[in-house]
Amino acid sequence: RDFPYDTELKRKEAAHVMRISLFLGVLVSALLSFTTWINRDAVLNQLTKSPMVYAAAAAVMPTVLATQLLKGLAYSTGGIILGGLDWLWSSLSVQLSSAACVGLLFFLPKTLNSIWISLAAFMATQVCMYLFVLIFDCMHTHYGINL
Repeated sequence: RDFPYDTELKRKEAAHVMRISLFLGVLVSALLSFTTWINRDAVLNQLTKSPMVYAAAAAVMPTVLATQLLKGLAYSTGGIILGGLDWLWSSLSVQLSSAACVGLLFFLPKTLNSIWISLAAFMATQVCMYLFVLIFDCMHTHYGINL
């Protein structure tokens, strides 16, 4: 469908905003993860005084921080899709991501790390779907804005 204010310049500007959004999402989540990792002892000491809880949290921290990175990218790409008013891909992404997350919870061992692995899969599935939509220009609204 045609949009009355659709011009090549506006498409380039929108693509620029999308690239900046992706970059900032990854940058912020990477900085948060890196800062948390290098300060992990102080962070964990502020969260608990229990040696058992500390050990459990320390054991899952790498998976938690990887999930944080994926979450930053998932929120950035998801925001682009939602900003483009593409409810079809957004809905499909959440449904498939949820299925992946719940499916892993059934098949992985019942551990705290498995929960975080499932959450990472939830975020990764969204990122993969959103990037597919953006890279191959198959948004339901057909704005034709490519990264």
